[in-house]
Amino acid sequence: MKIKRETPLHIEAFEYYYNLGDKRSYERTAEHFGVTKTTIQNWAESFKWQQRVEIRDSKINKELLKDGEKKALEKRAELIADIDAALIIFRDALQKNLKKISEKTLIPEDITQTKQYVDIANALEKIAKLRLLLTGEIEQKVITISLPEDIDI
Repeated sequence: MKIKRETPLHIEAFEYYYNLGDKRSYERTAEHFGVTKTTIQNWAESFKWQQRVEIRDSKINKELLKDGEKKALEKRAELIADIDAALIIFRDALQKNLKKISEKTLIPEDITQTKQYVDIANALEKIAKLRLLLTGEIEQKVITISLPEDIDI
């Protein structure tokens, strides 16, 4: 029997049913409201509970996805800012030692530091590439090489 007008009791029953989540059932809803399962089935059919559940779940999932994307973009922006700060520090340190090399004022201690700066420069290159990947300025490419079967590695 289809009911034409949804009352506050019907709305409350639907909300209870919806909020059961994974444990959602007509039986539980009927028990909670002191009615039969058939009554709940009738309400659900009359007021399209299944369709409403799907619509509400879809809206919630879209909102969660938007929030997740927003947080990911914020994290990415923070990471890019950190990388930019590191690039400035490394660049300045390298320029300082390169200036000493060109002026020939490098001392043995500077040479040790210069070797460390080479390591830093290599790390800097990786960080710079990471920044370019994060900003979408370059794409990472994977190269696959096939060797003839008669070559042993």
